[in-house]
Amino acid sequence: MRVGFGEEAHLNIKGTTLAIVPLSRANIDEAIELVHSVFPREAKQGIPEVPYWDSLNHTGLALESNRLEYYVAFENRQIIGVTGVFDEKDDTEAAWLGWFCVHPAFRGKGYGRQILEWTLALARSYGYKRFVVYTSRDPAESTAQLLYEKLGLVISSEEIHPGEPYDIIYREKTIA
Repeated sequence: MRVGFGEEAHLNIKGTTLAIVPLSRANIDEAIELVHSVFPREAKQGIPEVPYWDSLNHTGLALESNRLEYYVAFENRQIIGVTGVFDEKDDTEAAWLGWFCVHPAFRGKGYGRQILEWTLALARSYGYKRFVVYTSRDPAESTAQLLYEKLGLVISSEEIHPGEPYDIIYREKTIA
């Protein structure tokens, strides 16, 4: 894996090359479409696109963070995944994973693992000491839970929200 940050990175996975590029106005619609398909409940609430636009416009969540960055993974010009890194102004030691997902047609091929490992390396390169994932017990996220476990992201806490369909899980890994 060649780790490159900033302009474009290339990951070689079983003879296939993925290009990871920063989220931009040119690819944001495809990224939002993918995230909406993977997170339909959140899409109905208009949640995923807010941080994407904030990261490009330097508004909203971007003003509440020291860093708010998203990236899009392509294989042969087809979007196959998205990932991101952000932090909270009051906790500069922790990088958070932002709206990570892989297109359903590309799951089980190692893409998710490589994209997530690239994201962990990106966070490490910025000097973060911990990597945190906000996820849930939604059965649709069960495969992601296995990936997080394999990469050493352990459950650090859980929240029960009455009225919500799934419990929230926080996973964490020391990366420094």
